[in-house]
Amino acid sequence: MTNSQWLMVLAILLAPLVAVQVQKYIELIVEKYRRKGNIFYTLMATRGRILDPEHVKALNRIDIDFYGWKIIGFRYQSSSEKEVQNAWKFYLNHLSVPIDVYKISEEERKAWNDKSQELLIELLYKIAQSLHFKFDKEYIQQSSYTPRIYGEIEQETLAIRRAILEVLSGRIPLPMNVVRFPVSEEGIERQNTLNSMLIECLEGKRAIRVSTEEDIIVEK
Repeated sequence: MTNSQWLMVLAILLAPLVAVQVQKYIELIVEKYRRKGNIFYTLMATRGRILDPEHVKALNRIDIDFYGWKIIGFRYQSSSEKEVQNAWKFYLNHLSVPIDVYKISEEERKAWNDKSQELLIELLYKIAQSLHFKFDKEYIQQSSYTPRIYGEIEQETLAIRRAILEVLSGRIPLPMNVVRFPVSEEGIERQNTLNSMLIECLEGKRAIRVSTEEDIIVEK
C-alpha cells in the first residue's frame, strides 16, 4: 500500500474518535457560554437590588466561569475574560473596604455608594462586551426598573439592623414605656371599698370595732 492509502485508512479509523472529541469540545464551549450568560442575566436583572442573594451568588461565580481554559496544564484566557476579572477585582476591593456606618458622614456614605454603582456598571459593561451584547454603560445604568417598595424594604431592613446593633452594643438604651399593667376588676373594686372604709374611719363616720381576749386562769 502506498503512503496515501495508509493515510486514507488512518483517517477512516480516526474519524469517529476525532468527531467525538470535536463534539465534546463544542459542548464545552456552549456550556461555558451558557454559564457566563447566566451570570450576566442574573446581574442585570438584580442590578437595582445588590443585596439580593442571587446577585451575590452571580458575583462569586465570575472567577470560575471567566477563568479561561486549562489546556495540557496551561491556562488560556481571552482578553475579554481578563477584562471581566479585572473589573470584578476592582469592584471586590471596593466592597471589601471596611467602613463604620456609624462614624462616616452622609456625604461619605453617598460617595461610597456612588463608587459602588460606578464599578458595578463597569463590570456589567465588560461582561456584555465579552458576550457580544451591544450595551453601553449609560443604557445599563438607566434601563433598570426597580419598584420603590424594594428600595424602601432594603432601607428599612438596614435601619432595623443598625438599631438592633446600637442596642446590643450599648450605644443607645432600649426604651421601655409601660402603657398598662394587667389588673383584676374584682381586685380594683375591693381596693376601692377598703379605701372608702379607711377614709370614713379617719373622718369619724365609721367606728372601728375592737375586741379583746383575756386568758382566764383557774386556780385550784
